[in-house]
Amino acid sequence: MLVAAIVAVAAGLRLWAALPLAQLHADEIGQYLEQAHRIVFGYGVIPWEYREGMRSWLLPLALAGPMALGDAAAPDSLAYMILPKLLVALGSLSVLWAGWHLGRAISPLHGWVAVVVAAVWYEFVFMGARTLTEPLATAAIVPAAALLLVGSPTRRVIILAGFLLGIGVVLRFHYAPAVAVIALAALWGQWRLRFVPLVIGGVAALAVSAAVDLWAGQIPFAWIVTNVRFNIVDDGASQFGVTPPLAYLGEYIISWGPARILILLSILPAVRHHRALFWAALVNLAVHSLIGHKEYRFIHLTTTIFILLSAVGTVEVALWLRRRLAPRAPQWVVLALIPLWAAASAALAATPPRATGWTQFNASMALMARAGDMPGSCGVAFERTWFWTSGGYVTLRRNVPIYLEAGIDPAVQRGGTPLAALQGYNSVIGPASLKPLLPGDYRTVQCLKPGRETDFSAYVGGSGVCLFHRPGPCDHTGLERHRVQPVLERFGR
Repeated sequence: MLVAAIVAVAAGLRLWAALPLAQLHADEIGQYLEQAHRIVFGYGVIPWEYREGMRSWLLPLALAGPMALGDAAAPDSLAYMILPKLLVALGSLSVLWAGWHLGRAISPLHGWVAVVVAAVWYEFVFMGARTLTEPLATAAIVPAAALLLVGSPTRRVIILAGFLLGIGVVLRFHYAPAVAVIALAALWGQWRLRFVPLVIGGVAALAVSAAVDLWAGQIPFAWIVTNVRFNIVDDGASQFGVTPPLAYLGEYIISWGPARILILLSILPAVRHHRALFWAALVNLAVHSLIGHKEYRFIHLTTTIFILLSAVGTVEVALWLRRRLAPRAPQWVVLALIPLWAAASAALAATPPRATGWTQFNASMALMARAGDMPGSCGVAFERTWFWTSGGYVTLRRNVPIYLEAGIDPAVQRGGTPLAALQGYNSVIGPASLKPLLPGDYRTVQCLKPGRETDFSAYVGGSGVCLFHRPGPCDHTGLERHRVQPVLERFGR
């Protein structure tokens, strides 16, 4: 009953995080949900990464099934967007089992604290609801590590763990060095018993990825080669920003706030129990620290391992204190750690800058959905705001052209005519200051304050981002004559 309650709480938190119209980063929708949308509905934006062949179709294809099911179950709604997110959120519950298994290997107390921390820690809740490769790869790799590194797994369990490790690598190939550490630790001294089943599982996962590549018309795993060549060899990732090697430590300082010292120090007592997992986390951190372009989500595998080890380590510290300060107290008093972890998680989740992440970019996404619902909507233009924050066709839900930076400002004209006057669209998303520049038949439908003030306030102004709409049809040919192309390109396979 208690286990069911913990799982229910964890599932509820993750579903709550998955429901809002919000996204962590453009990749969450643009790289994955938008591409699933192209598979299911036949249209959508094609990011440059897919044009260059730098992405696997594994995740978009996996999301396409629940997207189609959501559309069939509730047409003319956002169910087709929500259902894939909900299933991803439920998949992240595998980390709870891993936490229990890793903790239970030491004692039931360690297991209970670890599973509750895995259930309520705010980073697990937030990332668990994201359709990104990092949390999904983590949800495969961490349970696989628990299967392999604790106890004496059977042949079937080893095959399953090998498959999960392989899936983790094809979802996020940057995690391959950490997976290698886990695999080598599992094989150490038991090569004859474990090598073949581990390889069988890993090869099965690679075969799934290769089959998806062939379906997409790609040479199997060529996307990894292209990705490494562009981002590492040609240093293409640097154009998105470069930070020093120790930048991730700064991210932990921000993300863990005043609890950072306690979290990091409490990892140490757990290392003797789970040494291989600790080294896998460090290797993953080191690999990503050597890459110039850094984003906190990239090291989610390391973050997850660190938090789970810290949960186990706090039990070790509490038991040590009990033996010295209150030896007659029952061991279960250590469970007082649970509300402390929960309180720390809630406090950090509600503290800037992480607090804004729960509704990040919700304004543009909500206005994009509203534009799709407007009667007679036949085209949407973005001006002086970022298209990539809008969710693209996933939130628009209408097969009409989207125009980026259409040049509404008279200072930005093509052929001497403000493009808004060409009637190529009838919805415009931009700052409130845009209204005087629009033709007189445009009205303000709605203005929203962005969920991420740090990125938006200077760009769209304090009044937020607005949706403007006019009645009447669209003349797309006028825009084409002025060499303004829509961001839409048909999904041709």
